[in-house]
Amino acid sequence: MSNHIPFIRSKADVAVFNKYYSQSDIVRIGFRIGQKEIRRLKHEGKLWLDTDFEGFHHEESNRDPAWIKLMHKLPSYSLLSLDSKRPTITMEAVREFVFSLLDEVNKLKPDFITVPQFPYVLGNKYIHKLNKKLATASAEWRQTNNSSIDFILPIIVTNKDQTLYSAKRNPIVKAAKTLYEVSDAIGLWVVDTNLDDQLGTGNFQNERFPKIIQLSQEIKNTIAPVISICGPYWGLNILIWAKGVSSHCAIGLGGSYRYSITGIHPRCMGSANHRIALPPLRRWAVLSPELITWLNGIESKLQNDKEGLNDFKRLKSRATKLISADKQSAKDQIAEFYKQWFDTIEDISQAGRSLALFQDLSAAFVMGRNLSLLPKTEKSARRPERIAEQLMFNCL
Repeated sequence: MSNHIPFIRSKADVAVFNKYYSQSDIVRIGFRIGQKEIRRLKHEGKLWLDTDFEGFHHEESNRDPAWIKLMHKLPSYSLLSLDSKRPTITMEAVREFVFSLLDEVNKLKPDFITVPQFPYVLGNKYIHKLNKKLATASAEWRQTNNSSIDFILPIIVTNKDQTLYSAKRNPIVKAAKTLYEVSDAIGLWVVDTNLDDQLGTGNFQNERFPKIIQLSQEIKNTIAPVISICGPYWGLNILIWAKGVSSHCAIGLGGSYRYSITGIHPRCMGSANHRIALPPLRRWAVLSPELITWLNGIESKLQNDKEGLNDFKRLKSRATKLISADKQSAKDQIAEFYKQWFDTIEDISQAGRSLALFQDLSAAFVMGRNLSLLPKTEKSARRPERIAEQLMFNCL
C-alpha cells in the first residue's frame, strides 16, 4: 500500500496526477473541483473528498465567487459566515447545513470525506464550540444514512505561534481529541498553512520544524488515529512520515508544495514563479536566465564528483528547454522528480526510513555546500544546501 496521498487543487493538477500518481491508493480532491474533474481521474484507488468548508475562514469579500456559488445555496450559509456578528448558531441550523453539504458531496461516491471544520484559531472559544457542533452533525449524518464512508478530521493550523509553545499546542491537541471522538473519524490530517518549508528561514531548523513535528507526535500519542496525514509541504511532510509520526504523506502536484485554505479569491493570491526542481539538491529554484548562468558555472565546482556533474548537465539541458516552455512543463518536471524522490524513501522499510532520508539529504547538503550562491530570486534560500540542511538535522 502506498503511503502518499496526492492533493488535487486545480484542473491542472488532474493532468499531473494522471501522469505520475494514477497508481496511488488514495487521492484527495476538493468538492468544487471534484464536481467537474473526477470523471477525468485515471484512478482505481480510494477517493477522499474534501467538503471545501474551510473557505468560511476567509472574509466574505475575499472569497472566491465560485466557492460562494457552491456554498450559498446551502441552508444557514449566512449564519456560518464569520463576517456576521457571530450569532448563536443552533444545533438544528448546523445539522441542516451539514446534512445538505454531505448529501451533495456523497453524490460523488467518495470513500473518505473531510469533516467540515473551521481552521484552528488560538483561544477562539466560539470557533471551537462551532467545530464541535459541526463534528457532531457529521457523525449524526453518517448514522442517519447508515453510511460506510469514513471521516478524516482536519486540524488546520494558521499561525506559527500555535505550534512554537506547548501552552499553545496543548489546546490544539485537546481540541483534536474531542473532535476526533465526537465526529467518529477514522483519520486525522494535520497541516500548518503558514509554513513554506523552502524559504530557508533561520528559525526553521531549530524551532519551526521541531515544533511542527512535536505537534504531530503529541496528537498521535493522544489520539492514535487509524490514518494520520501530514502536509502537504516540500520536505517536512516526507520527514514526519519517514520518522513514523504519520502513516501517510500529503503531496502537492507540481505547482504548490504548501497548503492554502481553499475558497480564497484569485485576486488575493500572488502569481506563482516559474520553477524547476534541482534534484541533486532536493529542492527547487526559480527558472530564469540567471539560473541557467548558475548551472553553466557548476562544472568547475564538481570536478571530483562525476555522478553529480552528470546530474547537473542533464538538468541544465532540460532547464534550457523548459525556460521557453509553458509553466505546465516545468510543473511536470517537478512532479516527476518529487515522485521519484518519495519512492526512493518509501522503498525502505519503516524502521530505516528516517536514517535513509538523513543520508539522502546529507548527500544533497555536502554537494550544495561546494556550489556558489543561487540567483537572488531565491532570497533567504540562496545557499544551495540550505533546504537539505534544515530538513537533515531534524531527521534523527
